Amino acid sequence: SSNSSSSFFCGCFSFFPCIFVDMTSRKVDLPKNDAEGSRVLAPGSLNPRRMRRIIAEDALWNEERIPSLANMCISRIVADFQEKPRTDLPKEFQKRVFDDLPTNLPLEMAVRLIDDEDYWKRAAKIFSRTKDISKHGGSWKQLYFEKYISALIEAFVPGSTSEIPLQRAISLSKDYVHTLTLKQLQPPAKLLQDNVLPSHSLPVDVQYSDDKANTLISLLDNVTISSQPEDVSEEDDEEDPACDHVDISAVLEGLPLIETLRLCYKMDNCGMRFNWSLFGMTSTDAQLIGDCIKYSNTLTTIDIQESSMNDKCLRFISAKLIGNTILQTINFSHNEIGDKGIRGLAKALNGNCNVSTLILCDNRIGFGGAQALGHALNENKNVTTLDLRLNNLGDKGVQVLLKELASNKTLKRLNISSNGLTENCAGALSEFLEQNSCLSYLDITCNELGDPTGKKILDAIDHNKSLISMDMRLAGFSQDTEIAINEILVNNVHNQAKATSTK
Repeated sequence: SSNSSSSFFCGCFSFFPCIFVDMTSRKVDLPKNDAEGSRVLAPGSLNPRRMRRIIAEDALWNEERIPSLANMCISRIVADFQEKPRTDLPKEFQKRVFDDLPTNLPLEMAVRLIDDEDYWKRAAKIFSRTKDISKHGGSWKQLYFEKYISALIEAFVPGSTSEIPLQRAISLSKDYVHTLTLKQLQPPAKLLQDNVLPSHSLPVDVQYSDDKANTLISLLDNVTISSQPEDVSEEDDEEDPACDHVDISAVLEGLPLIETLRLCYKMDNCGMRFNWSLFGMTSTDAQLIGDCIKYSNTLTTIDIQESSMNDKCLRFISAKLIGNTILQTINFSHNEIGDKGIRGLAKALNGNCNVSTLILCDNRIGFGGAQALGHALNENKNVTTLDLRLNNLGDKGVQVLLKELASNKTLKRLNISSNGLTENCAGALSEFLEQNSCLSYLDITCNELGDPTGKKILDAIDHNKSLISMDMRLAGFSQDTEIAINEILVNNVHNQAKATSTK
């Protein structure tokens, strides 16, 4: 048997290319080629006492058997980082430690000790796959906390989810959240208990379920998750009135750097359990938003869409908007705002208001709202963009609006598309374009104006030097009229460019 085994190993040695590692040297001596191209064994490989290892799979493999001391130290620091964090390292080794750290570290620790952008880029992948961080201050850390807080609030069920983890998360992210975007807001669980909503109105996975919230809360360290705060008893909870949604004013109070607030009072992924009770803001929600606008020193943009905002809600918000000099952009599109709500908003615009962009598309604004807006913008010196598309202005509403805007010196962009306009407002359009010397963009698409109206507009803009762009698709203009209008607009562009270059 000994002879057979020796012959077996001899056969293996003759079949595979062999590497013999010298025990006295620190590196592996690789085989070399002689002048004729044949392989020559490494020096010392013929001495059986100096042979230690045979690697038959790859003749060029030269992996170090023992890791370096630096690698061993980095591995140990990473393994013990949660219990014994070390950041007082040279930049070279500190970067390697942050690259190897897991992204599920407790936020209390990560927010204090880690500013490495690559770490927060890896952590942000659980919320977003975006590669553009320009909308988040150019910081992956800011993007992470903005997405984290948004996901935590969207999963919050008033009356069911504990408020303590949310409060702790807000306190940790208060220095990094500048934009808060909430694509859904959960209705309170207490309304289900009181049978205010039908029992089938919420999806099964939403009713009294905190799974998503618990997953996000698990990133916080030593948090006890309960169905309600420990300091609130069941008797006290029954005596207090049920809240409508999460208290947005309390959220913004803990996030003092908020500049942009985007809200949507609805539920996503309802499936076959859809119910209208899941959608829409309430008067209490409107009052809380008004408090945010009134008391915030940083809020410049408020965006509330697809939330069934009615006149009553808008009037609550507008009352808190009077005297505000910080807010610059308002977007209340795709709601149920009518003339009464617009009258309340117009009063706020008449005051010391610095709103420059007003977007109210897809609402129920008619003649009364157009009249109120026109009167307000006639005196307002700050609004530069007005979007009223997809409303019910009609010919009379546009006539009174354009009459007031003819002398406006600040409005740059106006959108009145899809408002049921006909050739009856041709005179108002032509007079407005002939008198106004500030407007640079006009959108009149999807209105049955007809070619006679187009010819009147053509004659009017021949005297207008400020208008450089007009969208007139599906307005009933002939091709010749559109070409002639575009030629005048192109000349205006060239003339403005020349005037700018001479200055």
